Amino acid sequence: MRSLARPPGSTRSASESGKSIKSPHVAVPEAFQSMSKEIHNLSNSFNRATDVMHERATQVASHPTVDPIPVCKQKAIIQLQKDSLEDHEIVKIIKHFQADVSIADLYLVIEKESIRKLFLSTYLK
Repeated sequence: MRSLARPPGSTRSASESGKSIKSPHVAVPEAFQSMSKEIHNLSNSFNRATDVMHERATQVASHPTVDPIPVCKQKAIIQLQKDSLEDHEIVKIIKHFQADVSIADLYLVIEKESIRKLFLSTYLK
C-alpha cells in the first residue's frame, strides 16, 4: 500500500494502518509567519547572488584583459609607422586595420620586423 506524505502542520496524516488521523492544527498567523521567514530567506539568497554578480562585473570592468579596440588600433598604427614602409603602404594597411581589428592584433604580436613586413605584404597587393 502506498502512503502519501503530508506537509508539516497539515490537519490530516496517514497512520500505519492507512486510516487518516488528525494532526495538530497550525494557526493561520503561524503559517504566515513561517511563509514570511521562507520568503525572507529566499530574498537574502537572491541579494547575495546579486552582490556576487555585481562584484564580479565590477572586477572585470576595472581590469580588462584585452585592450579596447581603439587602443589596439592606435598601438598598431604607431608600430606601423616605425616599420620601414612607404607612406601609401602605411595608409593602405591602416584601412585594413580599420576594417578588421584582428589584423591589427596579429600585427602587434609579431615581434620580428621581417615577418611583420611579410605579413603586411599580403594586404598590399
